[in-house]
Amino acid sequence: KFTQGTYWDAHLDGWPEIMARNGYDALMFPRRISTLLRHVKGMKVVANARVRTFEETIDAAVNVLGSAPTDRPFCAYLYSTDTHRPYKPHEEFYYGPSTIDLYDGEISYMDFQFGRLLDALEQSGKLKYTLIVIMADHGESLGERGVYKHSSQLYNEQTRVPMIIHFPGLSPRSIKDYVSTIDLGPTILNAVGLDYPRECAGVSLVPLMRGQPFTHPPIYGEQTTQEVSPFVRPDQQLDPGQKKYMIITQDGFKLIYNRDYYSFELFDLTNDPREIRNLYDRMPGRAAEMKMHLGRFIDVVTASRPRDADESQYFFGPTGEVREAK
Repeated sequence: KFTQGTYWDAHLDGWPEIMARNGYDALMFPRRISTLLRHVKGMKVVANARVRTFEETIDAAVNVLGSAPTDRPFCAYLYSTDTHRPYKPHEEFYYGPSTIDLYDGEISYMDFQFGRLLDALEQSGKLKYTLIVIMADHGESLGERGVYKHSSQLYNEQTRVPMIIHFPGLSPRSIKDYVSTIDLGPTILNAVGLDYPRECAGVSLVPLMRGQPFTHPPIYGEQTTQEVSPFVRPDQQLDPGQKKYMIITQDGFKLIYNRDYYSFELFDLTNDPREIRNLYDRMPGRAAEMKMHLGRFIDVVTASRPRDADESQYFFGPTGEVREAK
């Protein structure tokens, strides 16, 4: 549930648990067993506690999924941190010493390894029946605005991620609608014919992929800077604990709100995808409308979470007025 933020909502079932309850073998192939993964319910971990390479992760997945019986469905989760710093691409994927070259090398390595799993599924006859989702949990700043990291800003370079879905029976195409990572659970459950909890903050993207009438609600996001980063230029360093929220509408406008400084940025993503021109003062009507929707979202998330000691900050309410959090 999106409004729960950084802690797990024990009252809601995750999509792996729902699938396991409906006859699926729910399997997880992690690179390592992290504290977060210990809280994922319903999935059998196919791993040991040591850190392993993505190649070894794929080896395990090929061995298990390639030979899985065809009379019992499975759902599997694989992840890797190879595209995280420090970037150390394998020799055959070394494209140069620059940060972008090293990052591209890590992506190419992951692409190659994941291709091995797709080959194994195809050889076993399972690929044409398997829903596959390739997605990242965040973007990465590679020098934009002097930043080399992630989780410090709400600009496109850190919030926009790839989402590639292989949906059996559908022809390949590109979709330009704005969607969210929280749509993944409802989409998977809907695609396999299972109901998803009405408490889910996300929506199923199945109608969108099938070309049916579909309108996605506004996209919301939030971010807290946890600490000073050594990867950010001193003159671009953000204050630790800085809290920001954002909203993106389907016509391509994005509003970023910095709670600590009560500042706003409004961007037209269609004509300004690099988010250079702040239109907040030039489009007061649009800004006011988006502030109203974002204020409602902030009310929901602040009401549903335990309050931190430093939470008493000024923010705007559902109608855009400035008020202090109670």
